[in-house]
Amino acid sequence: MKMLDPKKWNGWPIREKKFDEEKIKDITRKLNAGEDIPPITIFWWIDKLKLEDGEHRFEACKRLGVLCPYKEVKYNLREHLPKHYKGKIPYRPKQKKSNRKPKKPAWRLREQELAEKRKARGKKLKKEQDNGN
Repeated sequence: MKMLDPKKWNGWPIREKKFDEEKIKDITRKLNAGEDIPPITIFWWIDKLKLEDGEHRFEACKRLGVLCPYKEVKYNLREHLPKHYKGKIPYRPKQKKSNRKPKKPAWRLREQELAEKRKARGKKLKKEQDNGN
C-alpha cells in the first residue's frame, strides 16, 4: 500500500471547518495500538492533489507525524460533471445568462429625463410664441 507524508502535502487545502476531535482521538488510539486504518482517497484535480475521503485520518496522521496510507483514484471527469456542461471540462462553471434586460446606468436615465424636459420646454415655448403672434 502506498504511504503519504501528511507534512509534505502540497495539494488543495484540506478543510476550512473544524475537525471532530473525538474522531481524531479514536483514529490516534488505533494508530498508537498498531491497528491498520483505511486508506485516504486522493485524486488529481487540475494540477494538484485533492483529498476526497479521509480528512480526519489525514489530520490524525499529521498530528502524530506518521505516514498515512492512501489510494489514488483516477476519474473520468466527463462522468462526474453535471449535465449542463455538455461534454466540456471547464476550469470553473459558467454563469447562467439572465433573460432580464440590463439596467441602464443612472447617468443615462438622468440624461434621458433632461432631454425629455428640454423637449417639453421647447414645445411649450413654441406654443407661447405661436399664441403671442
